[in-house]
Formats: sequence, structure tokens, C-alpha cells
Amino acid sequence: MRLNNPGGVLISKISWTGKITKPNQKTYESFDLYSNGVHAMLAIIANYYHLEKAKTIEKLIYRYAKPGTEITDYIKQVSTGSGFRPRQIIPWNRHAIYLIINEIARWENKGRNPIIHPDLFAAVWLKI
Repeated sequence: MRLNNPGGVLISKISWTGKITKPNQKTYESFDLYSNGVHAMLAIIANYYHLEKAKTIEKLIYRYAKPGTEITDYIKQVSTGSGFRPRQIIPWNRHAIYLIINEIARWENKGRNPIIHPDLFAAVWLKI
């Protein structure tokens, strides 16, 4: 997976675990390990869910999507792939969030399977 960043996490001043600074990389964060990229993505989703009360796919995607993204199609893909309706409250549990994270990563990688293995996600989940 490009840059070990399945969620398309944008460059920021956050000191993510495993963050690699690449001078020629202007848009997306780069991570030393794939699991650290998943961790950053999950940390962002957790922040939006708990602190900003974005507890539906619709609200999460409006917050997570990059400027200029086609939101309607993004919400539809995440909703269809995860099995949650766009305005349904998503329970905060490992299985539900795993489904959401996988579909967000699939969108961010233009339909390619992000290959976030359930065991890898379980280990990352324990760090949040």
C-alpha cells in the first residue's frame, strides 16, 4: 500500500507514531509500518466520533473527506460496503468500526482492496 497510508491521511503537524517525513511528499502522510497508517486513520475516526459527535457514516465522511471530494458517492460506497445506512448511528465497537475503516480505505485507494486484516485491526484497536 502506497506510503503505508490506507486511509489517505493528509499531511499535518501531528506527530503520528511511525510518521516518516518525505520532502517530496506534499499531500499524504507516510508511515514506516502499515499498522501505523491504520492507527492514524483510526485515531482520526475516533476523534470525529467521540469529540465531534460524528456517529453516522454521513457525518464521518463529511468530516473525513478531503476538500473537493464527491461526498454523495463516498457516503454511498461506505454505507453499501459496511452495511450501515448513511444516517444510522454506528455503534463504537471493533467490528462496526472495522467495517467503516475498510470501506473508507477502499474509497481512498480508488476501489482497490486495502487489505486491513482483522488481526492487524484488532491490534491497532487496542492502542486507541
